[in-house]
Amino acid sequence: MRKALGASPAEIRFQFLMEAAFISFLGALAGVIIAVVLTYSVGDLIESSVSIDVSWIGVVVALALSTGVGVLFGYWPATSAAKLDPVVSMRTD
Repeated sequence: MRKALGASPAEIRFQFLMEAAFISFLGALAGVIIAVVLTYSVGDLIESSVSIDVSWIGVVVALALSTGVGVLFGYWPATSAAKLDPVVSMRTD
């Protein structure tokens, strides 16, 4: 639709890549939240002398890597969407 309205291939590719980055970041954030909650919950249940801590540098690395993988695997669909003919793309789903 955007190409039919005059968007350039670079704009279409950028939109697809931003969507891929946003979706993969949200998925990673949900995973990190679940992991942190479970880590602290298990730590409270065990109540042993073993200290259970979360590495916040590891959390940042996980978020960055997940977003990077989303962008990496979103590049091919973004490029193919940017190359589509507007008439063909509007004729099919």
